[in-house]
Amino acid sequence: MVQLELSLEVASRARAFASAVRGLVKSGALWCAVAFMLSLSIALGWTRVHEAREPGAAARVAVWATDRDAGRVIGLDRDLLVAQSIAVRAPTEVEARPDGGAWVVSSLDADPLGRHQLLRLQFDGTVAARVPLGPSLDLFGDELGRALTVDLDSGAERVALFDAQLALLWQRHWPGAQCAAATPQSCLVGTAQGELLLFDLGSPTSAPLRTSFGGSISDVAPGPRADTWWALDAHGFCRIGLFDAQLGLKWWRNVGLHALHLAPVAQQERLWIADTTQPHVRRFGPAGVLEIDRADLPLGGLDRACGAPGGSALFAAVGALLRLDVQGQNAPGQAGFDFLVDVASVRPN
Repeated sequence: MVQLELSLEVASRARAFASAVRGLVKSGALWCAVAFMLSLSIALGWTRVHEAREPGAAARVAVWATDRDAGRVIGLDRDLLVAQSIAVRAPTEVEARPDGGAWVVSSLDADPLGRHQLLRLQFDGTVAARVPLGPSLDLFGDELGRALTVDLDSGAERVALFDAQLALLWQRHWPGAQCAAATPQSCLVGTAQGELLLFDLGSPTSAPLRTSFGGSISDVAPGPRADTWWALDAHGFCRIGLFDAQLGLKWWRNVGLHALHLAPVAQQERLWIADTTQPHVRRFGPAGVLEIDRADLPLGGLDRACGAPGGSALFAAVGALLRLDVQGQNAPGQAGFDFLVDVASVRPN
């Protein structure tokens, strides 16, 4: 893959060309992303070359990414050079595991409404376990190495928790469930009706705590301190909220972007959010203060992202990984993908 570090002059040409193309595309975020990457590839003359470590060179995977159209799960080292490339049928979501491996959702029919499968990849890329899923809505990997999924089970939304061998530990069917996250003892579920549900995993049959945040909850994540939670309401220009252990709202802020996913910075009261329709990202800090606002990025069509150690971030565009440093400045990324969907950072032990 080509090491990506765009100059201001080239990025300006790309953005100008992309602006004209985007004006012709009215079919939503996905087509805007495709048009934007097409224009950028023309402006830059990218070629599909993969830059990897020399054969036999040892490299620890620091980042996992799913290239859906290439049918590959890519493991990259801390320099974003390819360390692993694993063939997987239409991989979509990925979550890093504490042992350096990954959880991956595979769309067996290459159809969002078709059959899916959850895979556990070891750090060397071998498949250690797999289990069938219905149409997949969300995937989360917790700090204990468990996998939490939201899928459609006979048409009903199901939240399911699996151990490392993909044995089912817990499940709940809940109408409208569309995202979930877990800590060792709790599971937070967000619904399309704007509700948050907090389940006690130590009491599997108990009723959840419930609160309404409004809109449509498109993403949730563990918060910066024990028993706190992030939530994203994707309605309109979006809102983020930080909640306590009883789902009391500590603070909330308008995001001002069309966003679907959160990218928290581990153990910090900060998170990154990307606009799905424009080359625009923001980072919010303690009490919701806007710390970084970048509306001039060289790539658009961003959605999935992950906070990296130290406060930097990686964003998945259609054909490239965009990296911003802790100050929000462009840093060397990686290009040459067919259609990136998701990215996850391996937390150092």
